Amino acid sequence: MNKELIGRRVALIGSHIDGTIIDETAFMLTISTPTGNRRVQKKGHTFTIDGAPIDGAALAGKPHERAKIR
Repeated sequence: MNKELIGRRVALIGSHIDGTIIDETAFMLTISTPTGNRRVQKKGHTFTIDGAPIDGAALAGKPHERAKIR
């Protein structure tokens, strides 16, 4: 996935974490939830972003680096 993630709706599959992505680093997502901000490691998790399931390993790396790979 080479699109910008910040501002998109996300849910962590197998967890009760869902909300809006507010920050992204190479290996972490920060998700704004009704109970506060949660930092989640990308690798090892599966996310639903805008309704589509995505393996976190596919999101690993900085956004501008992902764009070069694809």
